[in-house]
Amino acid sequence: MTGLFIGKTTQKRSKETLNRPHLRWLSEESVVVSYTRLTQKLVNGDPITARCCETRI
Repeated sequence: MTGLFIGKTTQKRSKETLNRPHLRWLSEESVVVSYTRLTQKLVNGDPITARCCETRI
């Protein structure tokens, strides 16, 4: 699964997309989720994309 749009649009008109999700099961009740979050926005009319790798338990 790639390019999962989470539908979050801020008042500054930016879009966030979750990309390259990966799951690692630690036990039957816990999992580690890692993904890349892309934030796209316009700055002075120019498109900007910022990338951030995140991990959640």
